Amino acid sequence: MMLGEFAGFMKGNGSMSEGVNSINADWHRRLAEIYGPSGYMAESAAYPGVKQRLDIWVQKLIENGVFPSPDKGRRVTIVSVAANSGYLEMRLKERLGENYLVVAGDIADVPREFGSRAVPARFDAARLPFMQGSIDVLIDLLGAAWHEALADEREGNGGFFFKQIIARYCLHLRPGGLLIIDSDRVRGPVLSTAARMEKIGHSEQLAGFKGPQKIGWDTFRVYTKKEITD
Repeated sequence: MMLGEFAGFMKGNGSMSEGVNSINADWHRRLAEIYGPSGYMAESAAYPGVKQRLDIWVQKLIENGVFPSPDKGRRVTIVSVAANSGYLEMRLKERLGENYLVVAGDIADVPREFGSRAVPARFDAARLPFMQGSIDVLIDLLGAAWHEALADEREGNGGFFFKQIIARYCLHLRPGGLLIIDSDRVRGPVLSTAARMEKIGHSEQLAGFKGPQKIGWDTFRVYTKKEITD
């Protein structure tokens, strides 16, 4: 059963802000309130044009062959840390099939309307409830890394929070695992995660990763976790 397999590589959940740098803990609690069931992002997939954009995003990722092929006897584990409604994760699961375990995670509850085909899970991306080195693909689209870079911009602390979240992602990915962030520049007033990186003076490169590979006219950036020998 999918939920059972999911539980097999999870560890204890702990509190929402546990494991988050104490300076940033209040920021994470505030995000949980903003993006909770009563917050506006809980209904994001219902907004005009949002489903269509997410469908295009899924198509770009699939047609560019981003996701690794499953090994014999083991599913590919894909964890999205900012699923919001879970619609994108649902569509990924539909397109990729049974050999892929897709987790629709978020700091707030993911509605089961869309999350039912993927596995909905509530967690803070700064304290991922998974075993280290257990994730094949980690997706953060306008999610935790975006918010950490925004916090860095406000605090003027040289990208400290952003670097922390990237280090946590690297820790939980398998060697050779993939990190996917958004870099879509056609978003009106909403800056992409890549643009937020630029705002805090961070280069395209990420510590512990190779890349990025730019997908779909720089809609996404795909980073590969370095092997131990790299």
